[in-house]
Amino acid sequence: MVRCRGKCPRECLVQLQVVTPQKLGGNEAGEAVLSSSLDVSALCEAIGHKMSVFCGLAVEASAAGLQVEAVRHDTDGVYHVVLRLPQATPLAVTALRASCASTALGPVVGGARRTVRQKKPLQEETAVTTPVAVRVVHLTAVKAA
Repeated sequence: MVRCRGKCPRECLVQLQVVTPQKLGGNEAGEAVLSSSLDVSALCEAIGHKMSVFCGLAVEASAAGLQVEAVRHDTDGVYHVVLRLPQATPLAVTALRASCASTALGPVVGGARRTVRQKKPLQEETAVTTPVAVRVVHLTAVKAA
């Protein structure tokens, strides 16, 4: 069993950059066209789950995943996400970086729209996944009040 020395490490804020393809699908009838945004909370839940798989109980990651503090979506296909990491240990940061690097698919809210050829146009929504690239951009320690 590994024992930690001293107090519990302080928490930190992590800035992630999530990159998705700018345009998916096609314009012809019957092909899927991406119409919604990325489900960031589900993506962070998957990253938190991977962290617990990589490091087990040594890293504090709740079943609900990592806590999302803020999301900014300025340009097409690029999301800036700020997370709260409960432990700022080197093992937790390494697990976070490895989890982000191993994330290749992210859930999409609403999915894709398909137009079905009929007398009256009918649009169906389906859930789809899209390829994503996630990287850790910045770590900032949270100062105790």
